[in-house]
Amino acid sequence: MSPFEIIMLICFGLAWPLSIYKSATSRQVGSRSLAFLIALLVGYIAGIEGDVEMLRTTEIDRMIADLR
Repeated sequence: MSPFEIIMLICFGLAWPLSIYKSATSRQVGSRSLAFLIALLVGYIAGIEGDVEMLRTTEIDRMIADLR
């Protein structure tokens, strides 16, 4: 598991429960906090970067195998 996948899981794992808790205590469901949106954005970016890193690594491994 790459560090980017770990960051993504942490962001998603914390953002939703904290948002639900905040909505339950404030009794408002209408809007989401800026911290929640930033955590989701960072999570998505980290997940995409993890996929890109995996593709790069796979492509490099394939090129090395072709050289042999």
